[in-house]
Amino acid sequence: NGYHFISICPTNGKGFNENKVTWLENELKIANDDTPDKPIFVLEHHPVLNTVYGSFGDPSGITDLRDTLFKYHNVVNMTGHSHFSIMDPRSLYQGEITAINTGSISYPDNAINELRHYGVFPVDQFGRYRFSGTDFLPGSEAQIVEVYDDGAMDIIGLDVYNDRQV
Repeated sequence: NGYHFISICPTNGKGFNENKVTWLENELKIANDDTPDKPIFVLEHHPVLNTVYGSFGDPSGITDLRDTLFKYHNVVNMTGHSHFSIMDPRSLYQGEITAINTGSISYPDNAINELRHYGVFPVDQFGRYRFSGTDFLPGSEAQIVEVYDDGAMDIIGLDVYNDRQV
């Protein structure tokens, strides 16, 4: 139905080189010129710094796509990486762009995650919060995005692990 989906991978684990940023700028211009009144979905791994839950001053937030994405108000930036739960209202950012924390298909974190850096809760060798000394917090999350003819969107959060809508 004329919606553009752009996916971009980080250069070396995290962040984007100049060639990739230029490529994204070109793709966004093409998409915006084609359908200026429709959302442009941009899928990438790391969230833009200080947008969605999991990017606030956290090392997982990136800065090198910020200026490029923020040129287009119709960008819907869908990211993960943090494993922060979609059940937190901060998982949706509506500012210069719309940014969506997509959650995680395994071991989603919750607000307790914000304390992990202080050594209050157990973490594994990668710094991920664990429910107990040996197990990850069980869970799986997903989202369905419905876009209507007038450009409005509904985002339906799913707790896949417990088979329910959130």
